[in-house]
Amino acid sequence: DWQRLFKTGAACDLYLATDPDAASDRQSPVSGDVRVLLSYVGNKSLAVLYRPVAPGASPDKALRITSPVGETLIDHVEQLTSARLLRTIDPLSPNQYTIEAAIPLKAIGLKATDDLRLKIDWGLLVSGPEGHDVLRRVYWANQATQIIADAPSEARLSPHLWGHVLFHDHRPSAEDRLADDTIDGSKKPTKAQKDAAEELLDDLKKK
Repeated sequence: DWQRLFKTGAACDLYLATDPDAASDRQSPVSGDVRVLLSYVGNKSLAVLYRPVAPGASPDKALRITSPVGETLIDHVEQLTSARLLRTIDPLSPNQYTIEAAIPLKAIGLKATDDLRLKIDWGLLVSGPEGHDVLRRVYWANQATQIIADAPSEARLSPHLWGHVLFHDHRPSAEDRLADDTIDGSKKPTKAQKDAAEELLDDLKKK
């Protein structure tokens, strides 16, 4: 079942908040929060988009996931047919591989602009030898991912546990940087850059 690939593992997982105005400390997803799951079924690549909150979505496209201890509702689930995946297997170690993905930003509702700061997380769903079940959920930011036996919990988005990504403008060439007299620090940082730096300092103080 391609809608439930998060229960079979062997997948790359991306969480992204596409609305920069959404509350940063929200514990439940809002419109604009998405999940993109990248996996293979045999030799067929699949990219699945989950929108937990999708105003105007057709009820017949909703995914309701239940268990004896809870329930999670995803308003809209679809295959991203416009996504392109490339899997490269290491010839010296067949159990190691690299996944590359190209996903049109419009397909996930993202409009990238300079200094755009959004919440994000990404990780891996590690499967057993047959690729039929999840043994581990490993993420960059969210460390509360020990649950692997409750589908609603595994399907739920928790944006308050994600990190942040900052979209910069184009990176100047080495020649441009040498010629730019603002590189010495005289150029004032943007508000988004200040916010990112302050958050990083706060995280370091906590450690």
